Amino acid sequence: MGRDGARSLVDRQVPDAAAALARAVDSGATVFGAIEEVAASTPPPVGADLRRVVVAVDRGAPLDAVLGGWAAAREIEGVALLAAALRIGHAEGGDVASALDAVAASVSDRLDVEDEARSLGTQARSSAIALTLLPPLGAGAFALLDPQVAITLVASTAGRLCLVGGVVLDVVGWVAMRALTARVLR
Repeated sequence: MGRDGARSLVDRQVPDAAAALARAVDSGATVFGAIEEVAASTPPPVGADLRRVVVAVDRGAPLDAVLGGWAAAREIEGVALLAAALRIGHAEGGDVASALDAVAASVSDRLDVEDEARSLGTQARSSAIALTLLPPLGAGAFALLDPQVAITLVASTAGRLCLVGGVVLDVVGWVAMRALTARVLR
């Protein structure tokens, strides 16, 4: 799996991990106890990251520093939010479970919006292809059905102007639609 695939998998695991951490804290675990519990039950890569956090803290590293290092190493917005909620909850206390639930909801909502944008971009690209191919296919079909159409398009000045104008507009439309959909599909 490439770097982007691993980033995506981590991003997609964050809401479940945050919700599991919230449940553990809500059931009475400390922030570190919740991390230990969730690390054992979460699959890689987030589970492996949390296990590394546990090992580092067990070896004497401060939890705040280890969580900060995790967020910096991953460079993923969801991990940064989760680490920040855990760091603040560990240092300040308060309603940590609600903060973790909010992280889960926020990251999940962002992922849903990104998925929807990608889906709409793919639909737009399919529409662009159909709209670009429709005019030449239609002209070809009409020329097959009525050979006089083909003769008019290539033999007369008006026909050639229509043909050239149609091709130019089709190419301009294709370029514009590609540019619009490319921004969404990045």
